[in-house]
Amino acid sequence: MRSPVICDMCGQAPCNWESFGEDIWEECHALTEAGMDNKAVRYHAYKIYTRMRHGVLHRFDQQPLPICVRGEIMDEWPDPKYSYVGFQAVVRDAATET
Repeated sequence: MRSPVICDMCGQAPCNWESFGEDIWEECHALTEAGMDNKAVRYHAYKIYTRMRHGVLHRFDQQPLPICVRGEIMDEWPDPKYSYVGFQAVVRDAATET
């Protein structure tokens, strides 16, 4: 039995995109065919991946996407102006917490 190849980008074996990409692709292409724009589809794809990989995360438990997953999603549903926000961690404001 051969062991899975470790992804150079995410460090996982099998690669995160290989594990979850087909499910993401199928669901998001249905959204594209229904007329949803690429920005909304990308957001949905990121959300699907995160839920499949980590479950439902709370506001302060956000995780950045592996570059292999992010790259495949951006390649499949690109922004026409190549304008992407990127990962933005939520910072807890100690002054507002009680």
